[in-house]
Amino acid sequence: MSLEDNEMDRRILRGEISGDQAVLKVLEDHGLGDSERAEQLRRRIAEAM
Repeated sequence: MSLEDNEMDRRILRGEISGDQAVLKVLEDHGLGDSERAEQLRRRIAEAM
């Protein structure tokens, strides 16, 4: 597990970001921001706000 992963985990536990937001960031970082899964996550994030 990288330092970046650990920081993401801490942000989730502190309630700064949701698990969906964390997964979306990873998808975007790996060039998958236009994938169907990314679109689903964006919808879920928008509905939760």
